[in-house]
Amino acid sequence: RVSLNPGALTGTGGNPNLKPEESTQYSFGLVFQPVPAVTIGVDYFNIKVEDFITFFQPVNVLDNCLDTGAAGWCDLIQRDSLGTLWLLPEAQISAINENISTYETSGIDLTVDYVWPIGDFGSLNFNMIGTYLDSFEVTEAPGSETYDCAGLYGTSCGTPLPEWRHKFRTSWMTPWNLDLSLTWRYMDSVTFTRASDQAPLQAAERDRDAGFMHWRLAVEDGPDATVRRQRQAPLGAAIHLFLEV
Repeated sequence: RVSLNPGALTGTGGNPNLKPEESTQYSFGLVFQPVPAVTIGVDYFNIKVEDFITFFQPVNVLDNCLDTGAAGWCDLIQRDSLGTLWLLPEAQISAINENISTYETSGIDLTVDYVWPIGDFGSLNFNMIGTYLDSFEVTEAPGSETYDCAGLYGTSCGTPLPEWRHKFRTSWMTPWNLDLSLTWRYMDSVTFTRASDQAPLQAAERDRDAGFMHWRLAVEDGPDATVRRQRQAPLGAAIHLFLEV
């Protein structure tokens, strides 16, 4: 693979053709009490955002057009009147904001609340709020392959998106105008996008590697040329003690 210097042909500026992003979402759920002291809520959600406004690094646009031939990528490349990408100033790779990406996520929210009376000492309240992330699918451009960021983090997926996270809070409601609470926050482990076995993510990470240094020649023997090992973020757990008077 040969990486040119797309920064020299980058087209920047405003985009008068931008339009509002479109979102479709629906959810349904139920709340029930198996016993008077226990309340359980389960909610399913599905959210889809189309015409998401974003822009891409020119090196990624060029490589994705070459790799996939998808119109969503190739339409961002403008050749000059001689058919080249570098001889005349009119040649450019667009790096302006575009309505080009699609995101869709789904999952389940779970809440459990239990109140345990302890006589003259008040009561204990146990509350758990958790989210199971079933999918977080990203289509960067029309015609490009979709990848799922659930359980991943990194350049392509952004901040960590654990498949499970929760907050568990235990509160002691005393009869002496004093409340004590202990909270445990948990996030499931996540995997770096570079270690994912999804083909679109592997290709995207290789392309970004090539874009860090301009005017260089990068030679690869294929995806097996680089030894990849799985990296995991440590389990996220924190305990907080609150004193309320």
